[in-house]
Amino acid sequence: MALSPETVRANYERIRGELAPDVTIVAATKYVDVEDLPALAEAGIEVVGENRAQDLEAKHAQHGDAFRWHFIGHLQSRKARTVNELCELCHSLASESAARRLEIPALVEVNLSGEGSKSGILEAELEEAEAEAGIEREESEEEAAESAEGEATEAAAEGDAKPDEA
Repeated sequence: MALSPETVRANYERIRGELAPDVTIVAATKYVDVEDLPALAEAGIEVVGENRAQDLEAKHAQHGDAFRWHFIGHLQSRKARTVNELCELCHSLASESAARRLEIPALVEVNLSGEGSKSGILEAELEEAEAEAGIEREESEEEAAESAEGEATEAAAEGDAKPDEA
């Protein structure tokens, strides 16, 4: 059954209305046929995410300029070249070998449960994996606030500033 641009637009606008303006909505296209992608473009979808590199290539070949592309699946290191060429962001970086080959920004998948059946880098190995892959971590607002608080406390302890001025 073909996608209806009107239905997609209505759903997209409803979701967009519930989110902050700076949130990026990524339409996952795993089950969307190549022939149905124009309906997404007509509905106003700007960013699509594909989870299989071979499907990404096929869809991008026909509709590459219609969207901004993200890779949302498990990235195998041998598919990094394709993702580098076609996507602006990888959502699921889970191995050091893929990280070494990836040239675009990525979100690192962390296995917090430690279960072997789950993918992702183990939390205990995260800093080492980042260093080995040359990944620079962006500091979160919370980390930045904690860092500033620590620097202010340090400065106060050294007599550079009063604690309430820091």
